[in-house]
Amino acid sequence: KTSSKFINTSWKADDLSVKKSLNFQNKKKRIYNFKRKISSLDFNLKETASNCVFSDINIDSKIMIISDMPNKEEDISGIPLSGKKGEFFDKIFSNIGYSKKNFYISNLIFWRTPGDRKPSIDEIEFCLPLMYELIEIINPKLLLILGCFAAKYLLKRNEPIIKLRGKEFSYEQKKLMIKSFIMRDPSFLVNNALEKKNTWLDICKLKKIIKVN
Repeated sequence: KTSSKFINTSWKADDLSVKKSLNFQNKKKRIYNFKRKISSLDFNLKETASNCVFSDINIDSKIMIISDMPNKEEDISGIPLSGKKGEFFDKIFSNIGYSKKNFYISNLIFWRTPGDRKPSIDEIEFCLPLMYELIEIINPKLLLILGCFAAKYLLKRNEPIIKLRGKEFSYEQKKLMIKSFIMRDPSFLVNNALEKKNTWLDICKLKKIIKVN
């Protein structure tokens, strides 16, 4: 009897492993198709940007980071949170044992705006449904929102970022309801030393949230 039970349990474990593998392969295919879709879109920012800034790395992470929009270094590399922005991110997150490798990372806007100007409402509204789709594909347990535009349009918050940072909210879209946490964008923090103390407090809160989830 013991042997029979052991065999049955092993099969269940194998079935679960196969199911996880199939789910991952399906997600990988969807990400590939999504990337092709946004790369083929007719959009004004594509005319001035060097690259579509998009990641297909760590798509199975349970934590998804969404920043506002790419800067010059991200535009050149085509990789979210690259350059000095990414280095600073890794520096502050290393204090709680994390780096960019632990997250799936994206921007609300996939292309750099000319001169890093604020995106127009039309540009945001063009990208917003795409981001809804991307979040649905990744299906994270936690959204880490970096910056005011992402917070305003994804979480429907109109308060200034100084009042939103360090707080938990809920992302709700269709059947999805995902816990979300807001922080300053690393691009802002690199040149604003006074905010780094508040960021440390936010990081400590985030560490507790990650442990719970």
